[in-house]
Amino acid sequence: MVEVELKSKTESKEIEPAITVVRPISVDLFMGGTADILHPSLVNHPELLKESQVRRELYDNLTEFLEKLKNSDGNLYQAIKTSQITVSDAIATYHLLSEFIASNPNNSRLILYLPQSLFPEIPFGKKPRGALAQAQKDFKVQVRKSWVSLLSESDVRASFTDGDVLEPGMGEPERVRKAAHLLHILIPSGVISLPDVRRIQLAARIDGDLDLVKNLDEGIDAYLSSRETENIEEQNVEMEIVIAHLAQDLAAIDIRFSPTSEYAQKVSKKRIVWEKQSVREALLFRAAQSIAESKDIDNLSFDLLKNLGLSDQDFRVLTLQICLHDMQAKQAREINIETQKERWLTFCRDYLHDENKVVVDEVVKTASQCFRLGIISEFELEELGGFAPDLRSPLPVNLEQLSQESYQPLIKAVSAVKANPRLSELLFPVFLGIGSRVKGISGVNSDTDAALIWRPGITPQERLEAINLLKGECPDISQIDSMPELYTTLSDENLFLDTSKSEEVNAVQPHQIHFIFGGVWIGDSLEIQQLSKGLTLQYLDLGRLDEAKEEAQTHLIRRLELDNLLYRLCHKGFRRTYPLVRQRHLPGIDADSDFFQPEYRNIATLLFISRVFLPDLSTKKAPVQPAL
Repeated sequence: MVEVELKSKTESKEIEPAITVVRPISVDLFMGGTADILHPSLVNHPELLKESQVRRELYDNLTEFLEKLKNSDGNLYQAIKTSQITVSDAIATYHLLSEFIASNPNNSRLILYLPQSLFPEIPFGKKPRGALAQAQKDFKVQVRKSWVSLLSESDVRASFTDGDVLEPGMGEPERVRKAAHLLHILIPSGVISLPDVRRIQLAARIDGDLDLVKNLDEGIDAYLSSRETENIEEQNVEMEIVIAHLAQDLAAIDIRFSPTSEYAQKVSKKRIVWEKQSVREALLFRAAQSIAESKDIDNLSFDLLKNLGLSDQDFRVLTLQICLHDMQAKQAREINIETQKERWLTFCRDYLHDENKVVVDEVVKTASQCFRLGIISEFELEELGGFAPDLRSPLPVNLEQLSQESYQPLIKAVSAVKANPRLSELLFPVFLGIGSRVKGISGVNSDTDAALIWRPGITPQERLEAINLLKGECPDISQIDSMPELYTTLSDENLFLDTSKSEEVNAVQPHQIHFIFGGVWIGDSLEIQQLSKGLTLQYLDLGRLDEAKEEAQTHLIRRLELDNLLYRLCHKGFRRTYPLVRQRHLPGIDADSDFFQPEYRNIATLLFISRVFLPDLSTKKAPVQPAL
């Protein structure tokens, strides 16, 4: 496959005879099942065809609509006034959104991600009338219903902020009713009034739902803060103070996360590495932003930073970040940035071949962000190793390029399995490429992850035998950093995930649908068809679960939402290629997270429509399948 485009009919790329790379199942569902990867009972299924068509129509409409809104600074009425958007276009968009949200309770969660630009404040004294006003009213009614229903849904708060997953012994993670944090968007547009919110909060207090009371308090505070007349607060901190505090804070990090520290004794080494890196990145980002917005930025001597005692890595990351924020701030004020651009390019060209991968990754990241800002050309982006995939796309990566650059070890492993009779008895010549590389958000240091797939009846002894054989026949397989394992079982001539093997080492769990539906299939084309058809049927035909069907489907859809919109996209994936917009300080709702970035919300909305998709295709006489 050259590259999966939204309306492409080409489904896979043949790497060598009988070895292909096939796009994820979820993308094929969105396209209406055109890749010959679905079970025969699901091909041309009327419910699939109907829902995929509805989603594609909404996706196409919103893609164009949001792009036009962006050209008018997100102001709908300005876009209509300048003929960027016609009234009929706006009416059609609101109708499609209303119908989609109302069509299925699981679609209600779309409102968590909808861009604020779809909720324009009504201009004073210019209340819309006619068909547009009615379409907006219908939309607001559906949003309000969904908002009320979502107030009872509790999520892990870190899912929307930094993605921190606590280890055993660290207690339960904080939870949040995230819908309560949307009040600064919903109240000004008239979806709900502040008195109505107060009444809901009072009822929650009477019922003893103190979590909802707390989260509504946070949402109300954010709304009230957003109504203040001042603009985003100016940076008045002196540059020397910022720099001095940065040096102290970085030193404190080294002490807190020292291997001999009390904290390090309580948690795993893996967590220490992750947390130390995350805190350090956040400190450098905030410091660079403050320095770039300081009134003395044009007098900054980068030699001064060298005298802080920073590590070489921290110094280089900080210089790149300061340059980026400086250019971004000046560009917003329409100040010429050629001098700043040349300084940044000099740093980039100097750092691009650094032995430290963290520094190289920062070059690539800032280059991608500068390209999005229109600061550098596509040629300069390529020179610096940057990339700017369309993260709105159901599949933003080029499968041919991915197979050539990242998945060569898997292609070699497929050939090794096919060539070795014993390996062929134990393993399918098929792998699932998963993780950030499939999503188009991988960095220089990102892991290459893939899942291997066992044939039915594999024993623990045979598993070890096969792994040793595979390593011997294909040493390159060691380049794959993480390799979850799918155990299969044969039932009614179809291959399904063997849920009885859930306790086996490294086994993919039944709820980890994002591996099966979101992975890129690499391997023997006939074996891929056999495997994917059964595994797809197992999740799309849930009729065998009777009364538990709806609950199971909702749970699986939530997993797709977490994987596609939050786990990777919201946690550094988005900011790998998109510059962050300076946001107003809104206390309590984590407004500095990517979750409230305008472009993130555009992308997440479109991905929800295209990838958070698990249609109910239950048959009257469902085949015998293992329970999920």
